[in-house]
Amino acid sequence: MITYRGSSAAPARKSGALGCLIIAAVIVLIMGSVGYFALYPAWNARLNGIQTQGNVINVSVCQDDSGGDTVVRPYLAQDSGNSVTAEIVFTDLRGQKQDVWENNCGDYTQGQTVALWYLPNDPQTFTTDQQLNGTIIAAVVMSIIGGPSVIVLLIALLRLLFFVPFALLVAARQSRQPQPAYASPAYQPPSVANAAYYPSAAASAYSPSTPASAAPQLAPATTRITYRVGQTAEINNLCAATLTRVTTSYGDVTSLPAPGQVYLLVSVALRNRSSQPLDAFSAGRFQLWDTQSREYQPTLLPGTVFYLTDMLEPGQQQDEQLAFSVPAAIHEYRLTFQRDRSGAPLATWEITV
Repeated sequence: MITYRGSSAAPARKSGALGCLIIAAVIVLIMGSVGYFALYPAWNARLNGIQTQGNVINVSVCQDDSGGDTVVRPYLAQDSGNSVTAEIVFTDLRGQKQDVWENNCGDYTQGQTVALWYLPNDPQTFTTDQQLNGTIIAAVVMSIIGGPSVIVLLIALLRLLFFVPFALLVAARQSRQPQPAYASPAYQPPSVANAAYYPSAAASAYSPSTPASAAPQLAPATTRITYRVGQTAEINNLCAATLTRVTTSYGDVTSLPAPGQVYLLVSVALRNRSSQPLDAFSAGRFQLWDTQSREYQPTLLPGTVFYLTDMLEPGQQQDEQLAFSVPAAIHEYRLTFQRDRSGAPLATWEITV
């Protein structure tokens, strides 16, 4: 028995996931900006610069230092109590004296000799041991804060890379299928290539015209012989139609059924029994009805089609899956194979879900 599971939480899940993605992107953007402007210059000077010695000629007490605290301006420098900024003088490769300020609070004393690295083409870009230690601590803190956000964005990127080819594949497959009756009332079916083999199909070409909102069509009278799932019906020694499998589905986040509805997935096969090519579309269509003779139009889901449309060579078979959105409270259906709505079914299968 089918029990309907409501999908009212789906919009909330979608909006929550989008909100998390936006927050993660903002965090990564902020952490990236801080890293580029605050951490990169110091490590660029350390890795690509020249090492030399400098002398601290002046110090200035940090205005926001409380003494002995860990100071963040903008690096996390461990302070032993003498939290100051320092004016440092050193001589570059050209013999010119450079006067720079270490504006990050640290433990410096006037007259102290410190090791530093600077860029030859830009001596004002430099770093010291204390500054590098502070950047390491800052990098660890930023990794803890931004790491989960980076993981979220990577997962979203991987899903996007997977979804785009899948969506293109579905779109290409859909473009090869006839449009559904309720989506395109003006749709005309392909011409009957083998009218000699299908006189009734040539005489009454199928022309869908029932919109989705129209009242359900009444089913024509059923055939005397009815089939079950897994059984094959021989059609006038021209083709063989088989209902191979029936399942139900509640879809996924991209294709949820309407409230109170469930997807009925019907796997069918059509084999050419004749000695001539067979146009599957002209041979007939599978249509779904309930026990009250109400017709249900097919729904296009990934991996499903509206109709069978292949040109089958003798002995060739086309296997497809059809999807119908049906009431979850109804469990008895009839699948018919017929050339048009007004004609009698060529075969009928009883379905119980």
